[in-house]
Parts: sequence; structure tokens; C-alpha cells
Amino acid sequence: MVVDEKHKLILSNQVYNHENDKGLLKPMVEHTEKALGQSPKEVLADAGYHQMDQLEELEKRGIECYVAINENQEQVKEHEHGIVFKFNEAENIYQCSQGQSLAPQFGMKRDKRRGTEAQAYRGTNCQPCPIKKLCTKSDTARSVYRFTNQQWRDRYRTKLKSEMGASKLKLRKCLSEHPFGTMKRWMGHVPLLLRGKVKVQTEINIYAIAYNFKRMLNVASFEDLEKLFKPILVKDAV
Repeated sequence: MVVDEKHKLILSNQVYNHENDKGLLKPMVEHTEKALGQSPKEVLADAGYHQMDQLEELEKRGIECYVAINENQEQVKEHEHGIVFKFNEAENIYQCSQGQSLAPQFGMKRDKRRGTEAQAYRGTNCQPCPIKKLCTKSDTARSVYRFTNQQWRDRYRTKLKSEMGASKLKLRKCLSEHPFGTMKRWMGHVPLLLRGKVKVQTEINIYAIAYNFKRMLNVASFEDLEKLFKPILVKDAV
């Protein structure tokens, strides 16, 4: 579901049978562009929509993205224990927070499904490290990957950590959650009465139209609504 920032009106909604939101950011942006006839200036979404290749593609088109990064349990554990890897461009190596080096090995790793390429960097002296068991499950050494678009990825992470990035991620909670909460309350204990993707999409469309109409009654004057609906009424009368 796509909601505008100013009035919290639903601009686009699509029913999917995916197990999560990953990979759906670009399709939802395209549905919105088709509905409005123009591209959004900014896109805010939760971590479920986080997919770096789609974010980079949208930003290259001039759409500023603020989508939280979905970190796995291993990454969270690393943050908790202060495990950090910094890239030394001059020497083409990574250095960990324990002062050890990771050198490039194995060549490029390509993920056809995600369309990514990354160079593997492997630790050269991990065995004596006091926190090795916290850092890696490997018996030999820790590996990290540097993507071909790593510079863009680093800039994106820095943007999210900025004051502006934090405020945008906080703002997102006040947008799409607004209509979702209202509609779920309307639906009651039986959320969907129909079955099948097409029928469910129709049912959600009806809820979205009802929500938008009630929302317009709150944000627009009677005179503005009269101007909006008068051409439709005249056309139907003819």
C-alpha cells in the first residue's frame, strides 16, 4: 500500500501472495507512477522492502529512498560485540577491529538471482584471535564480501544513519500504518470475506475507496468536494 505524506490518502494498493515484502518496492513504485502519471520524489518503506539492487536502481532514477536495512542475527551480534571491518583502498585489504587483515581470495562471487557481484576477502591470521568464535563459525578464517557497488552501499548506509535519515524512517511509521490500522479495525475479527487473489484485491480496493472518501471529508472543504464531484454527476445525468 502506498500513502501520500500530506493527506495520508491511499495512492495505490496491490495484493500479493508473497511470504514477505522483499522485492516488492520497485513494483509498488511503478504502480504508483502509473496511477499518478509522475514519479515520487521520495520513497519511505520499512526494512521488509530492503533490497539493495532495487534501491540503487530507484535512486539512479532520481527517487530518494529511505528504506531501513534489514540486518540478520549475525550482523546484530557483530554490532553488539564491536566487530567492525574497514576497507583500506590503497592496499586493497580489509582490517577488522582486532587489527587483523583480510585479503582478496577466490575471485568474484556472482549471485544470478539477486544480480550482484562481490569480491571475497579472507582473514590471514584469525586463529589466535580472542573473539574468533564470536566473529565466525568457520574453523579457519573469517570472510567478508565487497560488492561491485560497495561505494554506493556505504553512502546509503551513511545516509540512513544521518539525522535526516533517522527522521525519515520515523516519519514512515506515521504514513502507511495510518490507513492499515483504520482498515483493520473496520474489518473486525474476520479480515477478508473473499478468497482468491482477484477477489481479495477487489475487496481491498473497496476498503481503500471507503477509506479515501472518509479521509477526504476530513481534509477537504465541502466546496472543494463539490467541485471535484460535480463534473461526474453532470456526466452521469446526461
